[in-house]
Amino acid sequence: MTYYIPGRDGFGQMLKGWQLTSIVTLQTRLPWNVVDGYQSGNDVSGSGEFSDRWNFFGNPQDFQPSPTGIPFFLTGTPTVPNDPAYAINNPACTAHASTDVLQYAGCYQDGNPVMTPPEFGFFGTMRRNIFRGPGYHNWDFSVTKMWTFHERFSVQLLGEFFNILNHPNSPTRMAWADS
Repeated sequence: MTYYIPGRDGFGQMLKGWQLTSIVTLQTRLPWNVVDGYQSGNDVSGSGEFSDRWNFFGNPQDFQPSPTGIPFFLTGTPTVPNDPAYAINNPACTAHASTDVLQYAGCYQDGNPVMTPPEFGFFGTMRRNIFRGPGYHNWDFSVTKMWTFHERFSVQLLGEFFNILNHPNSPTRMAWADS
């Protein structure tokens, strides 16, 4: 949006030549998918596909992007991240997957939802793009003042303000808390 403020003649052209400009960006939450194996070469299911989908139990909206990631659990690791008391199993994970596959690949849990690897020889049940990243909201603003000298020369004073409401925008990718 650009708006030229109507002006009138006055001392030093201070009442004319003003312009307001604004850019508003509103983006919805983009879908994203979790597939294991493209970069690390894992074949958790043993299917030979090297692009396994995992099993997901719970509400996908409860897995939210964060800088620290979704807590990851592996057999022999603490049930609470950074907890010195080690546990053999995470009860939420073992309720949905066998101990064999959890020892190999672990699981992710954030509150009630759990994401577990598929059993050997099977494909996971997680559908495509079930997670949504954060939206993006931004407002940039500028004020411009133009002084004109004769017909050929002009001077412009420009003030630009980026993210004028100081709205923090979350990361666009979810971080996973494994290695």
